[in-house]
Amino acid sequence: MGFERDNYSVGEDQSYYELPFKIQGVLENPVTLKVSSTDGTAVRGVDFEFVGGGTDISLSRGDEWNFIGFAIKDDVTSIEDKVFNVSLESIDPANPLINISAADKSCTVTIKNVERRLRVTDTLVEIPEYIGKMNYDFNLTAIVPATVKATIEVDTDKSTAIEGKHFTIANKSIEIAPGETDFGVEIKIIDDILGHDNRKIFLKITNAEGVEVSDVYGVGEIVIENDDNTIGFQFSSLPVVGGGPEFQIPITVNGVRNETVQCIFEVTSVTAVQGVDFSVAAPIKPIVNAEELVTYLKINTIQTAVTKVFKLKLIDIKGTNGEIQMNTTIDPNRAECEVSITGTIDKTKWVMIDGSVGATAEQGPEKIIDGTYGDEESSKWHSLYTDPTCAAPWHFIIDMQETVFISSIKLNARAGQQDSPHVAVYISDEVLAKDSPDWVEMLDYRFPTNPYAPVQTLPIPGSHKGRYMMLKILEGRGGSNVSAFTEITVNPAD
Repeated sequence: MGFERDNYSVGEDQSYYELPFKIQGVLENPVTLKVSSTDGTAVRGVDFEFVGGGTDISLSRGDEWNFIGFAIKDDVTSIEDKVFNVSLESIDPANPLINISAADKSCTVTIKNVERRLRVTDTLVEIPEYIGKMNYDFNLTAIVPATVKATIEVDTDKSTAIEGKHFTIANKSIEIAPGETDFGVEIKIIDDILGHDNRKIFLKITNAEGVEVSDVYGVGEIVIENDDNTIGFQFSSLPVVGGGPEFQIPITVNGVRNETVQCIFEVTSVTAVQGVDFSVAAPIKPIVNAEELVTYLKINTIQTAVTKVFKLKLIDIKGTNGEIQMNTTIDPNRAECEVSITGTIDKTKWVMIDGSVGATAEQGPEKIIDGTYGDEESSKWHSLYTDPTCAAPWHFIIDMQETVFISSIKLNARAGQQDSPHVAVYISDEVLAKDSPDWVEMLDYRFPTNPYAPVQTLPIPGSHKGRYMMLKILEGRGGSNVSAFTEITVNPAD
């Protein structure tokens, strides 16, 4: 007689286990089989025990098999399998016709761990902010024969929702009775009317008694989805070109759009006057329709020589019939927008008030100021703006009609005149004679010859402002050599 296998297994949640062995041949007379066990990681008296006949197994005449009975004790604190060995020792009374197979006299029994872990039922739950309250569920992966207790803890390091402000949990104790597997905790969600990002609650199971906490599912995340909206200006400041086309100032909504609202504004003049420098186009109370995320406040501006400023402030949100809106609020960080109407310079009003022979107002000062003569027009330039003697210095003076800042000048030397003309540019607040020492020099420049570069855009170093500007050609072939201030970058002197 002997065991048919080397290894047997039993679940730890089975209270009783019968370990079978086989009898080969015909048993003529009753005998007693003595058996023994050897502890491994499973310990007799702790994890298992012989039952029935104990270590003496009575065999009857004609038996072809029998079993050894064990009581299995459930260890809910262990998560490991445990083993012990069983051996068939001897037969009483001894009978030379009955033998215990040496090869099959022993086997190993494994008590398989049944994973009983406490876990959150859903690791990610998404709920709307208006839900009021919810049940958050926990469960056991298998039935536990004793009461399971644990504590719920809010992970404040990960959570963006604040307990007591955004939610409350009345009872943080988990208690699952024997034979049961589920337990729910009530969480109250505190709704508000402020727009914000979705908030998150992270809950973790701690202080578990009688069971292990799941490594993977021991932490749950609850996402409180914001159901409110905030509205405000997309930009806190905006530059607008004076006298330009109708300008749209964007007003944007953050959140879930589920209602139509109108935006009510307050306009404050700083240096720009409503009705003089700008006007608000209809509708003066822009409407944001449900499901839309943007609307525009439209303004028209008047051309101005200096930069002027006004402020817009979003002061209220109403329904289209004037009713109060509870789910849309003004974002205090986006409630105001400062609008700067950028001053522009009208160069067509500039006048040449002095110049060398040929450089006269009647010959078109705008060509000097903004002209872009090329080789094909060099003869025209030469005939209009040349000193017949071609003698340097050659000059002209421009009245810009208002005080401006000069930031850069683009000069264009006449192509083909590669004698490296030397030019200087001056500025003044008052009318001066060409040779007056009171002119302020902004630029002194000699065109390069190697390689020849007839067009040069030159920044003006420092900060220079004034009403009158003078160009002098100090060396070269006079007016035929330098064609024009082809571009002058100016800014209003606010």
